[in-house]
Amino acid sequence: MDTATLAYVAAVVDTFANLRLRQVERAQLPEVQVNCPNLALLEWLGEITGTTPFTTKRDYMRHGCAQHCEEAHQHIKSRSGRWGVTGVRATVLLINIEPHLRFRRAEALDLIEHGMAVGWKSHTAKSMADLGWAVPTRQAGLRSA
Repeated sequence: MDTATLAYVAAVVDTFANLRLRQVERAQLPEVQVNCPNLALLEWLGEITGTTPFTTKRDYMRHGCAQHCEEAHQHIKSRSGRWGVTGVRATVLLINIEPHLRFRRAEALDLIEHGMAVGWKSHTAKSMADLGWAVPTRQAGLRSA
């Protein structure tokens, strides 16, 4: 993963991401999630992380005001999407982009700490490495699945 890509992902995370801990079974896992209408951005994030974004299409009628609007209803069509990574993928992503974060570094470091403390699925860590992400070598955080 080149520096420009890591810096761009960091900018996306700084600007758009929800950073949080997500309860999965008995563990709290780091999660990075981006919700936005830029579907090309979400597809690209999916490609570089080995995930698939979720697209939402909405088609509805919105009431206009009765005094000023010519039409009683306005037809609204919108598309947006959500991309996210949880657990190992989120931890690896945050470790790689952390040096490039400007505004969300403290949140990212907290999530990295949580992510390094829970067990990892080794095949997920390997898939991130295969995609070009630097994966920590600390074996204590890895478990086979």
